[in-house]
Amino acid sequence: MKILVLEDELPNFIRLNTQLMSISNDFDIVGPIESVSKARNALANEHFDLVIADINLSDGLAFDAFESELTTTPVIFTTAYNEYALRAFRYNGIDYLLKPIVKSQLETAINKVRNYSSHNEENIGELCRLLKKDELRHRERFLVSDKDGYVAIGIDKVSYIFSEGGVTRLFLNDNHCFVVEQSLDELEEQLNPYVFFRATRQHLIHISAVNRITNWFNRKLKISLISYPEEEIIVAKEKAVKLKQWLGY
Repeated sequence: MKILVLEDELPNFIRLNTQLMSISNDFDIVGPIESVSKARNALANEHFDLVIADINLSDGLAFDAFESELTTTPVIFTTAYNEYALRAFRYNGIDYLLKPIVKSQLETAINKVRNYSSHNEENIGELCRLLKKDELRHRERFLVSDKDGYVAIGIDKVSYIFSEGGVTRLFLNDNHCFVVEQSLDELEEQLNPYVFFRATRQHLIHISAVNRITNWFNRKLKISLISYPEEEIIVAKEKAVKLKQWLGY
């Protein structure tokens, strides 16, 4: 099986390559291809049995490469973010893996690809269109009660969202606070994961609100916010890698 790997971070590629080789020594692995432009060139000039593609490449989204070349090659997408849009993958029979990739899940995905048949050939183009369209579905504002009426608040004004005792509150960059009806779990589904990060069970934070992250005890990380420096947000060690990836580490 000839596999093209689209990945712009060398450590991730090395880890993936090691996992693939431990699954089978019959894989011919090509990569890492770190950009959309190079991916287009590879897809246009070579045949591959499988593409394993990180969604975020150095110059854009991997979807752009597939839309351009109209590939019928099965694709396993990888991402550090559990996006709402990824449900489309299951519907179309194409798998995805959340980073850090687990070998057993990778092997299951490859076995799924081995059973790939011609009726799936249009899935990639349709999937790309669904994902592009779904980007517009992320919540962009909140409608909150204010005195005798309501006020609309854009997500760019939100510093972080906090939930306690069944009450969810928006904390704005200007230090105002509003209560919203949704739970934190519901908002995590509705908000763009590139903009908001579920730092703790109680906190969703806006990427523009982060001032810095500091090493904490037991390999945890502490997040300091620009407008709320006194807020204690300690990220568990299990989420530390995802936090760094989210911030562009």
